[in-house]
Amino acid sequence: MKLNRTIQPTARLIDKIKFKKVENLGFQNGIECFYLSSNEQNALKLDFVFDAGYCYHQNSIIPSAVSQLMLEGTNTKSSKEINELLELQGAYVDTSANTDHIVLSVYCLKQQLTYILPIINDIVSQADFKQVEVDSFTAIQRRKFLVNQEKVSFLAKNKFIEHIYPKGHLYDHAIRESDFELIKREDLIKFYDQTIRNKKFRLYISGGVSQVELKLLQKNFQEIDYQAVPQRSITDFSFKPKKEHLLKVDANQVALRIGCPTINRQHADFPKLTIANTLLGGYFGSRLMTNLREDKGYTYGIGSGIATQKQGAYFYVSTELGWQYIKPAMKEIENEFHRLSTELVADKELELVKNYMRGMLLRNFDGTMATMDRFRFLNENGLDFSYYKLLLKALNETNSIEIMSIFQQYLTFQNMSIVSSGEPF
Repeated sequence: MKLNRTIQPTARLIDKIKFKKVENLGFQNGIECFYLSSNEQNALKLDFVFDAGYCYHQNSIIPSAVSQLMLEGTNTKSSKEINELLELQGAYVDTSANTDHIVLSVYCLKQQLTYILPIINDIVSQADFKQVEVDSFTAIQRRKFLVNQEKVSFLAKNKFIEHIYPKGHLYDHAIRESDFELIKREDLIKFYDQTIRNKKFRLYISGGVSQVELKLLQKNFQEIDYQAVPQRSITDFSFKPKKEHLLKVDANQVALRIGCPTINRQHADFPKLTIANTLLGGYFGSRLMTNLREDKGYTYGIGSGIATQKQGAYFYVSTELGWQYIKPAMKEIENEFHRLSTELVADKELELVKNYMRGMLLRNFDGTMATMDRFRFLNENGLDFSYYKLLLKALNETNSIEIMSIFQQYLTFQNMSIVSSGEPF
């Protein structure tokens, strides 16, 4: 049958999503091992999640350094030997650090897991942080920082974090040049000992998981007496919106960041807030893109988002534009906030946003590994798949009046900090 591409496909309302059940194989020593199996796959993905993010150290570069350098050699193997062993098995290992966690990710074939797990065990228990590696990391990251200091987007983003979270706050991960002077090998080893070595983690494995792989995991990680890492509690703070311009002479454009602290995923209003954010600047057809890019031509791109952490979140608008457009653009951004807080959104526009979000929601569960990624994200934030049921319910039931109320309650322009960087305007 030949498709008639002049006729738009019929949009169907999604009333429910059938989630694959994630199983939890609890080890005797308290390690949680979550797994999701697909008989169609021969590959595996493993995520080891440690409570070792930026909020666990006053210098946010330390967790980042530990996450990268733990792969650069152990007491028994050099960096070259680790890489050669992994390459021999066709495996890929990566690490990442965020505000709350360090995540070690492993991609491999099922039949190679028995050879790879001892290497991973060595990495998380015997990393040695050689001085030459620490010096190299510090020098490279300092150069990157200095290069980024020439970019107005980096300057605005970094300063914006300081506006959202006061200095010394656990989520204040703004980078300062003085932080590089404080990177010492003994501090990396201390942080590694406090958060990684013989410390409890959550393990998430997806793909072609069978009892064979689960028994291998038990064999490698069940006999060690792992200790829990004390949780960090975020203290309340007073947010006061401010305006600040960072002068950057001869910059081609001005970077702009606008935003404020907001609710995170644990809050009942968060699903509605995500709809409001998408409407404002969360996709190509959003209000901000339509106004400032398509209609006015002030910028190539503008967007808004919500950055969520385990115990916090903040909303932001971000763009770059010529200095001559900054004042009229600011006025138009404020106008969009005002309109959405005082005028009802047309049903057609709201439904377009909802359909876009429904499609993105379904993409989140396209495959076993993608589904496990979503489960891991939720589980690490104290949630489960019922969150997505609430989001789907909000997409199907939220009306224009509720969207206007969300803007009035959480997205008031006058309550937001404004940070810009570039030539004066």
